[in-house]
Amino acid sequence: MATAAVLAAITTMLPIAVSTTHAASTADDSAHIAAAVSTDHRPEPLQLSCEARLSDDVAGARCAWSAPTSDAAAGVELVRVAIGSDQGRQVVFRTTDLSVTEHVDTPIRAGVRYAYAVIAVNNVGRIVGRSRTVVTGVPAAEPPSVELLQLHCRAGSSEPTERNRVGCEWTLPTSPARALTLWRSVNDGARERVALFSTPFAASYGDVVSAGTTSVVYVVIATDGDGQVVASSRASRVDIVASPTTVPTRSTTVEPVPVRSGSVAQPTRATTTVPNTTRSNSAHTVQITGATKVAALPAAGNSGADRSSVDVVRTVRGASD
Repeated sequence: MATAAVLAAITTMLPIAVSTTHAASTADDSAHIAAAVSTDHRPEPLQLSCEARLSDDVAGARCAWSAPTSDAAAGVELVRVAIGSDQGRQVVFRTTDLSVTEHVDTPIRAGVRYAYAVIAVNNVGRIVGRSRTVVTGVPAAEPPSVELLQLHCRAGSSEPTERNRVGCEWTLPTSPARALTLWRSVNDGARERVALFSTPFAASYGDVVSAGTTSVVYVVIATDGDGQVVASSRASRVDIVASPTTVPTRSTTVEPVPVRSGSVAQPTRATTTVPNTTRSNSAHTVQITGATKVAALPAAGNSGADRSSVDVVRTVRGASD
């Protein structure tokens, strides 16, 4: 609404008394009526200034005006209109003490602009003084700035027992905070609280997630005594790698191998298990599956010249095959 339109709205709603003039029989009566009509059309100009302010989280407007000098003035009223609202004109202050020239209008809504005017009236409610319209207001409160915290989370070591462990570290807030909370979302599910810290705050936490977890998203938030967020981190996502399937150990049975030697005592057997391998040369490819190499060693006391050995490679399938 333009200022001129607001002024018109205030003016049309001002308390103007309606009078009925009877025929005057004397010159004095005519002069009195003429003076009254002249006063109605030419009110005394009054000065008005209004300043909106915020004090103790309460918005208000302090208005000051010049005192009317007209002898006909019997009272002063401060009126306002909320711009863009359908509330209409409101009288926020009224006094018959003409020495009072200021008033604080409170509370007013932050983010709303108000048009104020001050008027002086006589004993019958006619306007004998009026100010121009003054527009003021308190800006809408800006959301408090939130400090950015650094958060880093990572999965545990590659050992199978550590696959479901996640370690998180973060920077501590410099803003006044009373509580610090670590939140998580498992497999893109609902957010849940992991840990709640009070001062002095911890800067790290070791979390454990259940088997079957594929991803976890973490965020750390600091709040003040009223529960307002004063610091927060960006989300930190951790992908959990599934543990590899454990391959069962092959069961191998080694059978005694006779060694033909007339003059050599029964040798002691040494057994070596060879993993599944594939060997190739230029002519053939040989695959050894669960092979066991049994080497015959000479008995104690035999000389090196009399030593003999036999290498036998035998594949024996276990119960798991």
